[in-house]
Amino acid sequence: MNFEIFTKNYVVDKSRLKEAAKAAFSKYLAKESQIELVFVDEIEIRELNLKYRKIDSITDVLSFKIENKPFIGQIFICYNRAEEQAKQSNIDVNDEIQSLFIHGLAHLLGHDHENEKDLKKMTEVETIIKKGEND
Repeated sequence: MNFEIFTKNYVVDKSRLKEAAKAAFSKYLAKESQIELVFVDEIEIRELNLKYRKIDSITDVLSFKIENKPFIGQIFICYNRAEEQAKQSNIDVNDEIQSLFIHGLAHLLGHDHENEKDLKKMTEVETIIKKGEND
């Protein structure tokens, strides 16, 4: 498992993220696979969203599948958006970051939420990763 986290100056619980990555790797990915997780601000996430999705808005998480084996892809999390969402939900920011990361992993695994059937499958994958992390 090769999992890199780039936090800039944001304080995150890397051990929880590594556990989620470990669960995803053990269930869905080859052990030599590589994934990067990058924390960015609102400006950077908006620029990425506009450049690659043609959507001019801030979002919480973006995943980019890059099939250049063993590299699987990158996940970008907007730390400030995660912090805002955690406050709104009255949860710890690391809980929100963990959920966003697992959501991003499910996208890298090829899942989406464009319709009800796809959403159900994606939610199942997220639950399996979350459960595996707690085993």
